[in-house]
Amino acid sequence: MNPSETETAVRSLLSAESNRFYRFLILEETGSTNSTAAKAAGEGAAEGLVVVAGKQTAGKGSRGRSFFSASPRGLYFSVVLRPEKLPPASAVKITAAAGVCVCTALERCGAAPSFIKWVNDVYMNGKKICGILTEGSFSADGRLQTVVCGVGINLAAPDGGFPAEIADTAGAAFSSAAEAERQRAAVLATVLESLRAQYFSLQRTGKTGSEEEYRRRSLLTGRTVTVTRQNGAAETATVTGIDGECRLCVRWESTGLEEALIGGEVTLHGSRL
Repeated sequence: MNPSETETAVRSLLSAESNRFYRFLILEETGSTNSTAAKAAGEGAAEGLVVVAGKQTAGKGSRGRSFFSASPRGLYFSVVLRPEKLPPASAVKITAAAGVCVCTALERCGAAPSFIKWVNDVYMNGKKICGILTEGSFSADGRLQTVVCGVGINLAAPDGGFPAEIADTAGAAFSSAAEAERQRAAVLATVLESLRAQYFSLQRTGKTGSEEEYRRRSLLTGRTVTVTRQNGAAETATVTGIDGECRLCVRWESTGLEEALIGGEVTLHGSRL
């Protein structure tokens, strides 16, 4: 990945508004684009900074897990946002918007239809092809100061295939490395163009405009799942939908009561995604 050529290619596909909003830091390799972006934000970087890496040596997943991103066949980037007037709960809407942006960008670039496993994983043909990690920093009085939205997409399978521990669950958006490289700039530009528009809409109206699309692409609605809460407690539930705040609506098997979840880990019962 040539950083200068990558930026030129991406900027050629962005609107004038997006070209004004975004600035790029494109690296051959970094530990984590989220960590690099968060460090830059802490040093005063304005919103709109996009950190892109050819590969990551310490990619971050949800709940403190690692995210496989050592392959140059992936697209790894993080966007710095400063939604200081939004309530902290709005961070989940940014994650949801990014998921929709990834799905639509890949499909516009010729990939198969993709769907979202609440809240932050994108699946194609039953396998995970993208993870999204949104991390926020807060002021002393609890206001949301900075959001770093990180996206990792498997554009093509790595040489030799995925590591054994994820080989059964990981997939790729494109069938060949050549096609992945042809589409790399277009995928990144299309995601960024849509994310900017949805982010500005969220700041103006409290809605991204993609909430219905997020619900339509849900893999879990109507399915039986195990929900593991932050404290480790696990319980079986049926997913009844996703509400307007992008919370997962479930009906607990033990009580029949319904709840809208803002966090936790969800594992599907039975057949594969």
